[in-house]
Amino acid sequence: MEADFLLSFHPGDWGFDVSALLRRPADCPEQLAVSDGGEPAILSSIDDILLEPLPIHDLAASLEEGFAAEAVGEPRLRWIRTGRRLHVFSERAGVPGFATVPRVVIGQENVALCAADFAHSALSQISAIGSPQPIAVDGPGLPAGWVCWKGIRPSHPQEPAGGEELLNALTRVPMPALSSSVA
Repeated sequence: MEADFLLSFHPGDWGFDVSALLRRPADCPEQLAVSDGGEPAILSSIDDILLEPLPIHDLAASLEEGFAAEAVGEPRLRWIRTGRRLHVFSERAGVPGFATVPRVVIGQENVALCAADFAHSALSQISAIGSPQPIAVDGPGLPAGWVCWKGIRPSHPQEPAGGEELLNALTRVPMPALSSSVA
């Protein structure tokens, strides 16, 4: 199953925590022991489709190389998220903080965690989508070699310059026009 990341800012926006947000299969027990390679954690259901967030024991590696977690014992379950140099987060109903999304959401605040060597390209795309200058977030939780920005509020879709596929996460592709035909 796919895993999402959940980003929660510390008070005063000085640092943040990132944890894994795991989907709960319909036949899964109310509590489940889960590990991402560190010490197992007992996770409880927070609703019919999600388990409570799992702390990530190696955030830098999980962001860039990918994340995997497994249920300890039965039922045999596995969650994964591919590694990438850019992760985009937005608000999700029923979940406190910001959860990963495939692309920025127009009309609400978005957050980005970006590898520092990709930051210039990402900032150019953020500007191209009409967002005000994002606010850099430093402090505890920020892995070395990564940057975090909050306050990304796109006002319009814009294809990435230079065809950089990774930047698609920072744009909303316009919905195709619906054709109406009268018979």
